[in-house]
Amino acid sequence: MDTTHSLPRRVLLVSMPRTASNLLMKILAIPDQPDVLSNEHAGYFFAPASDAVIRENLVSKPLAQWTPKQIREVQGVLQQCLESLEECSARARDEGKIFFVKEHASWFMNPAALGQMMMHDGDASNGNGSAALKADDYYSLFRVRVSSVYGPRQAFSPMNETVLPDGYLRTWRLAFIIRHPALVCPSMYRAYQALKKLYPPGSGTADGMSWSFLKVNEGQAHPIILDAYDIIHNKSTTVKFCELTGLDPTALKFEWESVSAEGKASSGDGASNQHSIRQEAQAIMKLSLMGSSGVMKEKAPEVVDVASEADKWKHEFGDEEASFILEMAGGEAPNALTTVAIYHIARTFDTQEIQDMFFKTLDDILRPILKPKRIEWEIGIYEGNRDYWRINGLIPPATGSELEKKWFAANKVTDEEELLKSQPHP
Repeated sequence: MDTTHSLPRRVLLVSMPRTASNLLMKILAIPDQPDVLSNEHAGYFFAPASDAVIRENLVSKPLAQWTPKQIREVQGVLQQCLESLEECSARARDEGKIFFVKEHASWFMNPAALGQMMMHDGDASNGNGSAALKADDYYSLFRVRVSSVYGPRQAFSPMNETVLPDGYLRTWRLAFIIRHPALVCPSMYRAYQALKKLYPPGSGTADGMSWSFLKVNEGQAHPIILDAYDIIHNKSTTVKFCELTGLDPTALKFEWESVSAEGKASSGDGASNQHSIRQEAQAIMKLSLMGSSGVMKEKAPEVVDVASEADKWKHEFGDEEASFILEMAGGEAPNALTTVAIYHIARTFDTQEIQDMFFKTLDDILRPILKPKRIEWEIGIYEGNRDYWRINGLIPPATGSELEKKWFAANKVTDEEELLKSQPHP
């Protein structure tokens, strides 16, 4: 059956720094995709909004300390970013091509949401409760206006923390790239140390070190989730992504010539200076990739031992910085052996209905205990109807796989049946 007509015509890849999104873009080779159109960066339309926040050192300021002028200027830049995006999208539509864009989530998140996340503001006051606006009221000040072709009502569901209305987001095929936080956070910290020279002291970056999630409901299609591990180790992952989005898998590149990624010094000012700073920042973020000649599998180990990684951070950054990175990565992960054991117990049930009931009961018990400790607990269905437990990014391996054997060997367990007998059965 010909499904060409059902392929999405606009693809939005949502990323965060250090999630291997630049590697994915290198593999996808967007400029060489025959039926795809984008700008010269294959996205980053909302980068100027991030620049505006950093330039005014607004990241470190509570919302109540933003002046009305600063609010108007940031909202104006966000609106300009959207209009540039829509102009390019219209060209792609007129040429009958797929419009492909990559954006960092924090760049088009509502600054009010970022303020609450990064500053822990319950409201926008200075602590005396006298502010005219609460934090939630600031959301409307930053939201962008979209064309009426996307619907008469520009509604925002409670889960939508971006500046883009629900109806507009539903016109995109959304894809998210994720990576184990214990790999992302130290990498981001290293990059941040190099980026500090480019930005005002104390400004941080608009990306920060916190994880943010774009939650969209009532979408026309389920979002695509890409794991950096799969991108690095399994070529079939990007081939499948092409099939889902309409890209040409024959254009994919897994090897290339290494080039210098050094940024150029700026001699101008104003907008040109900001553009040069952005170029130098991008060069820093792409340094390893540009110096490579292909996919480096060592960047994605099969097993991430958070405790072992934390020891490495102490030697590299010092105890205080290592503790900070560990907190950003979600804290110490539960023992891998325990994770595997829980997973196998869940699999012993005969029907999916009983498994689901077990999942819900255990989740209701554990979540109140784990959440205060900053431990993320997730339950779901994996490919091939395989159930999984994800604890701080830790996913149990498939039964009988080589990786599973390594997990048990690492924990000095040789008899799986003995392991299961030692665990309390619900």
